[in-house]
Amino acid sequence: MNTSLCFPWKIAVATSKAFTLFTNSPAALKLAIAATALFSVAANALAQTCAGCLDPTFGGGGVVVTATTGPAIGSTEVDSVLQSNGQLVLLMTAANPGTTIRNSIGRLTADGNVDTTFGVGGFRDIVWSAPNGGIASTIAIQIVQTGSGPGERFVIAGGFPCGRNSSCLHIERYTNAGSLDTSFGSNGVSTLDFSPSLCGSATQSDQKVLFACGDNVARINSNGSADSSFGKNGISQAKTGLFIRTVTVLSNDRILGVGELPKGTNRDFAVARFNANGFRCVALFAERLARFSRSNKEES
Repeated sequence: MNTSLCFPWKIAVATSKAFTLFTNSPAALKLAIAATALFSVAANALAQTCAGCLDPTFGGGGVVVTATTGPAIGSTEVDSVLQSNGQLVLLMTAANPGTTIRNSIGRLTADGNVDTTFGVGGFRDIVWSAPNGGIASTIAIQIVQTGSGPGERFVIAGGFPCGRNSSCLHIERYTNAGSLDTSFGSNGVSTLDFSPSLCGSATQSDQKVLFACGDNVARINSNGSADSSFGKNGISQAKTGLFIRTVTVLSNDRILGVGELPKGTNRDFAVARFNANGFRCVALFAERLARFSRSNKEES
């Protein structure tokens, strides 16, 4: 932060102390209070126009610190989406006593306050019933047609023990109020049978949702069913050994997956591009753009 922004406030405090120190007159005290207020307003105005400074109109001095509801011993924000009205929806994970993993969705207003109209007190706690629960790692926004017009919905996804694999991609959708949307998939839940690592997601213009997990890119229809026109039964495998972390939809409907390629104790930055139908058209068209090393100790 630009330290010069503190200067008006220091002047205000010094002015107030000077007046109260050398005189006890009510007029002088009122003047000191007025000076403090004036310089405080000036400092706030400067902060709002300072390029790169924290925005004092958001939360407390530009920062919001909050925790999920419930008996969690710690919470971590893993992903977020911005609604059309400026509200910020956060996806978090939290550890309950006993190490059970709990997912949570929270919402902040545009000015950084917890939106208490969402879920319960601003949060929706989610426990995927399995040993130690499943971990949600990505959130996306879908626009859904409702009886009152288009509305925003929140799609979360992550790994969950099921099927023939050690973990499947578990997907749920929530309403704008924070309730499970039972019109999605099967009573609000959809599952794709492949083993994901931490995922990234993106929503296409037709409201189909893409998930990039490890070496896979998957796509579901807007209603939560697997998109059979994409890859094989909704899943496209790059088969390159890539760990895709994020996915982006390009203007020509091709799909860009960005991640890394393990190479011994090193990892190369790598990019894969898929056609709109999920088949790989260019795999690793950018390789070794950047390389970073991780020792075996760091890997463990």
